Amino acid sequence: MSFLLLILLALVVATSEETEAEALLKWKSSLYQPGSLASWAIRNGTSPCSWYGISCDQAGNVVQISLQSSSINGTLNSLNFSSFHNLISLNLSDNILQGSIPSGISNLSKLNSLDLGTNSFGNFVPP
Repeated sequence: MSFLLLILLALVVATSEETEAEALLKWKSSLYQPGSLASWAIRNGTSPCSWYGISCDQAGNVVQISLQSSSINGTLNSLNFSSFHNLISLNLSDNILQGSIPSGISNLSKLNSLDLGTNSFGNFVPP
């Protein structure tokens, strides 16, 4: 019985990683020349935990996205914030991000550190 529970837990973690990985890759594909994110690719079962700027907890959930000064050029419109149930820190400062800050950022219920400074976002910050 406990073996079955371990297998089920591993499947849940793998599904969570895939969802986070897919969200990150979708956002990467929307960016202009995302060269600093070259490690962001699914190869032979790699998880986003080994990608540049991504940190995970022991369960394999993304808990930190730290991409300050990474020459990221684009918007946040394609980043599905609801995929990151355990994200506690998001640092995208000093990049070339523009447009508005999507209201979906409010889905980051565990977020306790947010730095979007030194970008070209509009003046509106969603509730």
